[in-house]
Amino acid sequence: MSDDAQEYNFSAVRHLLLAAFTPEELRRFCYDRPTFRPVVDLFGPGLGAVDMVDRLVEYCDRQVLLDELLTEVKIANPRQYERFAARILPASAPAGAPEPDLRGAMVEIQRHLQDTGMAFKAQVRRRRALSGVMRQRLDIQETLQVEKFFFRYYKEMN
Repeated sequence: MSDDAQEYNFSAVRHLLLAAFTPEELRRFCYDRPTFRPVVDLFGPGLGAVDMVDRLVEYCDRQVLLDELLTEVKIANPRQYERFAARILPASAPAGAPEPDLRGAMVEIQRHLQDTGMAFKAQVRRRRALSGVMRQRLDIQETLQVEKFFFRYYKEMN
């Protein structure tokens, strides 16, 4: 089976990868296979599962490695592979309207929310650290909400 002859359902491939691996497992999966090891360099710190999956799928599509990726996923997690196998290739999909994968959609939404929550918490920590450094440097004793603090002392920042 050649990638040139296949038209993959990339959405189904992405959902398969999200269901089959946690971010740590996906990183390990790619690192342990020389064919996919270059993708690990594209996984920056704090990158969420959805972005990691996107980068892996794009890499495999450009390098014509989708057959190899799917074969390795089938070996690594046969149960999840079987759940998505019928949707990966449009020709193998059953006739009629495809059933929506509500559980997969919920898992994806949950992962997005986790990534968003982690990013928000990181921003809060940086904002507090910056205001603390400014208070110390400028010897500010006034207690203000962080947004009001930055608005009032914006011109003092350098």
